[in-house]
Amino acid sequence: MQKLKKKKLFSQRIATIAGEVVSMKSYVSTIDLMLKLNWLTANQLNNWMQGKVPYLELVISANLGKISTVMKDLKSWALYSKLKPSITIYKHKNYKLRFSKTGHPNIETAYSTHYVLLKSQEDKH
Repeated sequence: MQKLKKKKLFSQRIATIAGEVVSMKSYVSTIDLMLKLNWLTANQLNNWMQGKVPYLELVISANLGKISTVMKDLKSWALYSKLKPSITIYKHKNYKLRFSKTGHPNIETAYSTHYVLLKSQEDKH
């Protein structure tokens, strides 16, 4: 029972953070959550974006299970909130940046998907 309660609280925390980010930027991404959870620093993110880190997972301080949970919770919350998924290409110079060690397309897509608040939804807030 305790484990389920912990997971539910964590999912609620992800939803709260995601909602705060969307209200500021009109979109939210996995990277936003990693930064807000302090699993990733702005400096680490900048190093990755400048091509100094081979893949983002290398510098995220959470394990792959936790990262996966955050991505699933974010996607569930975003779909429930009727946000539009939008794949964003992260590039440095002429090459795409990698998020994961494996580079598997499904994992890369999960990391690179931003969830966008549609204009008609903004008017309602």
